[in-house]
Amino acid sequence: MSKSVKSYELLIIVILLFPFAVRGQSLPVVRPLCAFCGVDLCAAEQHQDACPFLEKPAQQKPAQQTMNGKSTEKLGGGLHKKNSIVKQHANLEIDKIEDIITSYCDNLLSRLEHKRYTLGATLYDEPECHDDGFVVVCGADGYYSIWNDNAKHWQFSEPQGSTFIKMILYNARAACVQRWLQGKWCIVDLAPRGKYQSAYKNDIIVNYEYDNVKCVAKGSPIAVGKYHKRDMRWGLVTRVEGSDRWGHTVDDTWSDMDILPIGDKSFAIAHSEGYVTLFNTYGKRITNQGFARIIPLAQVDGKIYFVVDDNGKLGMMAEDGTMTAECRYEDFKIDTEGIKVLSNNSWIPYQPTK
Repeated sequence: MSKSVKSYELLIIVILLFPFAVRGQSLPVVRPLCAFCGVDLCAAEQHQDACPFLEKPAQQKPAQQTMNGKSTEKLGGGLHKKNSIVKQHANLEIDKIEDIITSYCDNLLSRLEHKRYTLGATLYDEPECHDDGFVVVCGADGYYSIWNDNAKHWQFSEPQGSTFIKMILYNARAACVQRWLQGKWCIVDLAPRGKYQSAYKNDIIVNYEYDNVKCVAKGSPIAVGKYHKRDMRWGLVTRVEGSDRWGHTVDDTWSDMDILPIGDKSFAIAHSEGYVTLFNTYGKRITNQGFARIIPLAQVDGKIYFVVDDNGKLGMMAEDGTMTAECRYEDFKIDTEGIKVLSNNSWIPYQPTK
């Protein structure tokens, strides 16, 4: 056999072994069982015959063909052949070999994906791990993926689907995923075309460039932070007003970001150079000026009120930014008689600004 044919064999062997070297694709120490048919996944031929979710090999003899004056065999349709795939295709032209390798690797990765959903996998029921039929799953290898129980498929293709080390899923339209490569975070829309869509149709809201995220409640804004030189800069990913989609609505220019879920409403407090400002659930800036502090005080008739600190003098602001008490008081409190303010060392009933 010529040296070129041997080199082709070596090339094929290296490429066929590559998927097993992908991080996160290693099989668990225990012998995994298929969740669909219960057969040992390590017994490949038995699994091939028993599992109704795997395509069966064609029941026919391999046909003979001639190429470049040499006789060889076509692949019969199944992956579990007794003869080596290298021997079967050692005499094919290089472009044909590449087609065969691509097809083989696609099928192999599909099988590895099928193996992830085993009886050894852990489905999480915590609030931050499921929404609208999408569920965070931890595989036996310790990596995370997302199962779409509406359409019965995985949301991420392999090998990418086996590279996530953490996930936060309060919102199916804005899921936070962290991959092992540099530990970077990304936010993806799992259902941009509906929750019953075909697999692998995710839209990226912000790409894998963020070093930290703050996602604390369903529907709340998500703070995203990344290093600018040595300083972390924060922005917001929020629901888009008038839409069911999410977007990167506040630029990454703030030194810190606090997320405030209050009842069925959510806010974000952004910090910058000693002052803070308030954003609503859609990423709209509420305060026209910066304050030293913004503190939630009370909910009255369904509206949230905040105490704001302007150079040591306190006032009150409604959730829409309207000042209901000027910044001239020493303190605020709530007792059985309602809201009171401390003025000239005396507690007096609060009177809204007219």
